[in-house]
Amino acid sequence: MDPVTHLTSGALAGQALRGKIQSRLVLPFCVLAAWIPDIDNFMGLGPEAYLLHHRGVTHSIFGALGLALILAGIFRLFSKNFSLGKAFAVAYALILVHIYLDLITSFGTQILAPFTRTRFALSSVFIIDPFLTLPGLLVFVLSLFLKVRRKQAAVLGLAFMLLYPMACLGVRHVVKVSLADRPARENIGYEKLDVTTALLSPLYWKVVVDDGQSLRTATISLVPGAKEPLVFEDFPKADEALLEKLGETESLFATWSWFAVYPVMENSGTETGREIVFRDLRFYGSAPLMKRLSPDRRVPFTLTAFLDARGELTGYRYSHPGKSVVYSVSD
Repeated sequence: MDPVTHLTSGALAGQALRGKIQSRLVLPFCVLAAWIPDIDNFMGLGPEAYLLHHRGVTHSIFGALGLALILAGIFRLFSKNFSLGKAFAVAYALILVHIYLDLITSFGTQILAPFTRTRFALSSVFIIDPFLTLPGLLVFVLSLFLKVRRKQAAVLGLAFMLLYPMACLGVRHVVKVSLADRPARENIGYEKLDVTTALLSPLYWKVVVDDGQSLRTATISLVPGAKEPLVFEDFPKADEALLEKLGETESLFATWSWFAVYPVMENSGTETGREIVFRDLRFYGSAPLMKRLSPDRRVPFTLTAFLDARGELTGYRYSHPGKSVVYSVSD
């Protein structure tokens, strides 16, 4: 999730614990604990390292133990009323909340690192969800003005932030079941159908259909009164053998292949060479609002290979969120 959501969960926890923990540092402690796994964003990770290690060990249930102990030890130096055991328990719980709030997105979180690199994802909430964040934030602001019911309000706000993703997961399941035979009714054959989040889920959901040769994606709307047919966009599936071959020259291609969930490719070329664009449909904006916000349909985590006439890799372009960089194979 976005930083505001994580900070809000910590602020609500801090409000709920005021009075139970006699320390003026309880609120900043809880806010920092709820955010601390994202410290990996400030480790100067390069493009490939970011794919490999973001939401890695700092976002695992094992790495959380070390983070919680360090955080508790630091705060114990500034507040003798904050026992080490209690500080550790609070920090670990809030770090687990952070991990949970990342697990509910489609990005993938290595919750068992460093023992496995498997990325787990519930895909029930979009990476930025105003339906989740704004109510929690409003409850926190309200709790600042309450004296008698401050704790109860904060607990309810935190409970909402924990339960809302489960409700969305239920909606996702219902949507997936309801779509089981719809592509066939619209003369679209497929081997596998999946549903994942889109901007403004749970009102919109991304449908991904795998027919063996291509991936098709469309957006289904749950907005009352919206009964439009599914309009699929068709993308050739990424060539895994080609990605493996490119990965032998530049490891980023192998890492990207491991990271991608719905990998597709576009191939264009001339007599002097080819340009192959690899994208992950997880990050392809198909929802109506996303199309308006990004009319050029830029897709983060896009990897483009430049091949010469012999099919050898001469360079590549990688689109990290917010920037795009071109590399030569000698880099």
